[in-house]
Amino acid sequence: MEIVDVSNIETLSLSDNIDKREGHMSTTGKTKDPLGPIDFIVTLALRLFCVVLLFVAIASVVSVFDGGHPSMTLGVWGDPHPCLQVPQNGLQVGTSGNAGPIGGTSVQGLKSGVYLGAPHTYTICVDHLSGTDRTLFSVPVLIDLLWSLGFLWLTLRVIRQARQRGLFTHDVARATTHLGWYILGGWAIVNLTGGVLRAIAVSHLATGYSLTSGVLANMSWSWPIVIAGFGVISIGRVMQRTVPMREEIEATI
Repeated sequence: MEIVDVSNIETLSLSDNIDKREGHMSTTGKTKDPLGPIDFIVTLALRLFCVVLLFVAIASVVSVFDGGHPSMTLGVWGDPHPCLQVPQNGLQVGTSGNAGPIGGTSVQGLKSGVYLGAPHTYTICVDHLSGTDRTLFSVPVLIDLLWSLGFLWLTLRVIRQARQRGLFTHDVARATTHLGWYILGGWAIVNLTGGVLRAIAVSHLATGYSLTSGVLANMSWSWPIVIAGFGVISIGRVMQRTVPMREEIEATI
């Protein structure tokens, strides 16, 4: 009759259980970071955007002092003979005036009953544009670029806070709400400022130009930006309501 050493069996089984638990803890401890790839993409986009913006600014300054070059411009800065896209509203459109090199042109091949209507925008080319008017036409472009830069920076800030402090925290909820208001309010300010500055610049180039109609015509409406702004604000507000509930649940566990 064989005698089995029970103590060795118990020791082995206990050590096996400890090893299994440590292995389970080691595998579960290595949690994935779902925001890591998004952080990398936004950081890369922000750095590339800064490099491109810096290159365009330097190229525009060099182009101004070098006599101008159409392919190296910021707005109309650096363009020796700028051509501007001006909306029809506010302009006095008629059969006489400075038609330019395209005056008298027509669309060929239109069928019977099809006729050429007035375009929504006109391309106005200027031989000598003053520094003030160049600034008025170029500042809206610069403001739009800076607004885009701020959007990327605030987005990266929200992602970094979520990775460091957790997604459902008061800081992340407030930062998300602020990002939504920046998208919506910043876009409205950029749009209104650009419309006013461009309308003032066009009034220096055309007599009888209506500033009120010009401001409204030079503003644009973007449903994607409006929906994105309200969407991010709504997410931030929901997160602000969810954070206290999560804290209460964690306190009771």
